[in-house]
Amino acid sequence: MQVSIEQGEGLKRKLSVVVDEKEIAKARNAAMNRVAKTARVDGFRKGHLPQDILLQRFGREVAEETINSIVTETIEDALEKLDAKKYGQPEVSDVKGNPLTDKEMSYQVNVEIDPELECKPLNELEFKRLSCTITEADIDEMIDDMRKQRAVWRDDDELVFAEGTRATVDFTGRTDGKEFEGGAAKNFELIAGETHMIPGFMEQILEHKAKKGDSFTIKVTFPEDYQAENLKGKDAEFDITVNQVAKRELPEIDEAFIRSFGLKSGKMDDFRAQLKKNMEREKNRLVRTYNASRVSNALTKQYGEFEVCSDRIDSAVEFEENRLRSYYKIPENRELPFGEEAKKQLRENATRRARVSKIMETLAAQGGIKLGNVKSIEREIDNVASVYDDPASYRRYVRTNKKEYRALTSVAYETDVLDYILKESGVPEEQVSFQKLIHEVLPDGSTTENED
Repeated sequence: MQVSIEQGEGLKRKLSVVVDEKEIAKARNAAMNRVAKTARVDGFRKGHLPQDILLQRFGREVAEETINSIVTETIEDALEKLDAKKYGQPEVSDVKGNPLTDKEMSYQVNVEIDPELECKPLNELEFKRLSCTITEADIDEMIDDMRKQRAVWRDDDELVFAEGTRATVDFTGRTDGKEFEGGAAKNFELIAGETHMIPGFMEQILEHKAKKGDSFTIKVTFPEDYQAENLKGKDAEFDITVNQVAKRELPEIDEAFIRSFGLKSGKMDDFRAQLKKNMEREKNRLVRTYNASRVSNALTKQYGEFEVCSDRIDSAVEFEENRLRSYYKIPENRELPFGEEAKKQLRENATRRARVSKIMETLAAQGGIKLGNVKSIEREIDNVASVYDDPASYRRYVRTNKKEYRALTSVAYETDVLDYILKESGVPEEQVSFQKLIHEVLPDGSTTENED
């Protein structure tokens, strides 16, 4: 077999493979034996057809089998000639020659290499490792939030809208003297100190010390980064009518309150212990997610842009599309309803994810981390099982569900790689409260504070 390699654009390579008479004969004989086993011709026993009759009656099948065998038997050896250990899905084309008569055959393989990446020092990564410790004060605050969830609102015609009260209002907004889309609402509920509106909106209503029946106009300015393009930085005024003001009545923290959350004992110590367990689980999930984002951003900055094979990008695009379908509940048989700019952004995000995947894979090899570590998989199974009332039942289920087990295998591998990077990088720690962790950390792992 002879192999010549032509370098194409970027990572593309074209292999021209020439197979000699000896290899053709070997593949042809094997193909004839396979076809002969199932060929049926009157007057001959199954599997005992003379070669000339076999080729006369089933020559086309033998030829196809031979070509498939030639490609299957030689392509791996041909790909080993590439200037990379890994490559994308090869595409075979331009098969030439008759395997039944010719002494030489050839075919071409188009493939993209997945080049080696040199590891950069982990101790040069620039980011802060997010950390959080659950305190008794955090548990107190969680109980306060749970009381608010079970609160009862009592209307009071003489009540002034102030901290801890709720106002039900109608409002109509205008810019440049004209009403704008989405700028009006009826019976909209505002809770002082909790509802977030554009700057100045809540503050001015509170300044009016509003009661039921009051009507007035406030003036605000939309932020420059407001999501609606036509409202960014625009001055606006809103006509406000207060329909009702109500005060919140919080439930007592007694056995009935505790039991309403599924804790049969009704005891405060058990309640706090259960809350801490749940909060720890959520904290661990968020810290891992946000640290993964911070590591991803830091690696992207450290390694910069580099070429990755399209197979990696296509897999990342599929991941992004599945994520969007899940979020927006779009079935697989429907096209994503996004314009060209959004599709371009999606591919850019996918390319970035593909690069990070390549970097992480390279670092995993450096750290001796492999997919399928049983101890790590068991750790992830235990993490998920702890959520269930019957953990043992989940453990039995996951070991019989291949899809679920594969998913946890991937999570275990990614967690091992992340832990390796966090350990070896030696980056400083950023300690945040539980409330900040769940309310103020952004999806990319950044906080309101500047990490620099």
